[in-house]
Amino acid sequence: MQKQILKYFCIGLICVCVDLLFYCFAIYSLKLESALSNFISSHIGILFSFYLNSKYNFDHKGVILYRFIPFYIVGFIGYIFGHLFLNFGLSTFSFRPEIIKGFSYIGIFCIQFALNKIITFSMGWHEFKLYILKYIARNNMIDVGFDLSIEDGAIENISESLGCMELLFQFVLVFSLFIYIFFANILKILSFGSFGFKKSFLIFSKLIPFNFAIRWLRSYTLMSYGEILESN
Repeated sequence: MQKQILKYFCIGLICVCVDLLFYCFAIYSLKLESALSNFISSHIGILFSFYLNSKYNFDHKGVILYRFIPFYIVGFIGYIFGHLFLNFGLSTFSFRPEIIKGFSYIGIFCIQFALNKIITFSMGWHEFKLYILKYIARNNMIDVGFDLSIEDGAIENISESLGCMELLFQFVLVFSLFIYIFFANILKILSFGSFGFKKSFLIFSKLIPFNFAIRWLRSYTLMSYGEILESN
């Protein structure tokens, strides 16, 4: 694990240098705006990082496109963080833009390493899906009319059904549910338990990604439950 982090850090430093060089070149030589320069340089960094990490660091199997899609999504999340950080820094401080962009790499590194380790290049993606599904089952969060957590093999069947979906849609579904669980717990803690999952569900059900995720999961749950009844 430490060796992997060290490799990721070294590759990250190389990609940071590439990103920063292109950013400075776009600003000072091409005379582009900071936001456009950041967009171009960040995407060059993402592509270069994917190539180096997939070749020299993380153990990866399967179609390269399926690895690139979640890697790009993770990279884009880092880009959004860096973009917001850069805008905030330029509007608040009087530092040069490349210095502010340099500080943003600290947060980007932490976010991207954690997400890439869990999702993109790890066999833990299967375990991560199971964790989300088991958590949802324990709290009966999708309200399908039966206790999913006590149905033998139901969680595994649902996970296998989700495995038939394209990786991008799996990622959107699981990530949406993960965000819901995260914020629902934050609200529950801040309200000392008075703000439960049902109230959180009413809020999140208005959001389109979460709404679709719940619909998908509900349909796969009912399908898996039907298979269990037939097998019994």
